[in-house]
Amino acid sequence: MNRIVQGKNKKCKFGCIYCFTKENYETNGQQPLNDVELENIELIQPFSDYDVFACEDCDWENEINMFSQYEKILSFATKAYISDETACKLSDINKRLQKKRAFLHIGISITTIKYINEVEPRTSSFECRVQSLKNLCKYNIPCSVIFRPVLPILDCEDIEKIVSETYKYCNNYIIGPLYLNRSIQSYLEGKGYEIIGKPHSVNWRKGTPICNIYRSNKQETDIIMCCERYGKKVYSSNSNAVENIKKILIS
Repeated sequence: MNRIVQGKNKKCKFGCIYCFTKENYETNGQQPLNDVELENIELIQPFSDYDVFACEDCDWENEINMFSQYEKILSFATKAYISDETACKLSDINKRLQKKRAFLHIGISITTIKYINEVEPRTSSFECRVQSLKNLCKYNIPCSVIFRPVLPILDCEDIEKIVSETYKYCNNYIIGPLYLNRSIQSYLEGKGYEIIGKPHSVNWRKGTPICNIYRSNKQETDIIMCCERYGKKVYSSNSNAVENIKKILIS
């Protein structure tokens, strides 16, 4: 899908040690979009480098509404708890977009259960994220569960629990590599993992920088196989996951 990715790198309260904005990161900014830019765009990802529900000067409703005015598919991810009240407000935005043959898509990020307090120290609990999915599902808001980054500490027990408790409330699953920084590399090496980065050109970031990424190939395979058992598809990009939902929702 043709997309526009924007960010603002607002300070986040969650403190995930693998966050790709921790080192050598430059935001590509958020700018008003004109008709020429929007002409061939189907998808806008406006909060690529912060959690709109957990950032400094949080004003999530106005921020999401600002981007919904472009009447395109709007997609973002969160680790925050989405209450029933919040899901209801998001549903109003989704209904307005649906009238324009678009929709709101929300990814609920879940990377681990056992080590959540170590790698995502101030995020909502696994149980709260499952409830977020249930609340969004109640209001028919399209969702994906995001295993991103896929970490080598993710074992089959966690994968099974995550998928078995979420598959009824999401459209699909998304996997992706780990962008390395010193904090997460040191953490993983301290647990005995050999972490060798691979240069990767990041075309959705300002200047298309070369970053070191790490792929947990075994875990990615285990996720795909587990999701298949529950009749769910896994995508390696957010765009493809959203496109799959679009084919179902918009004929």
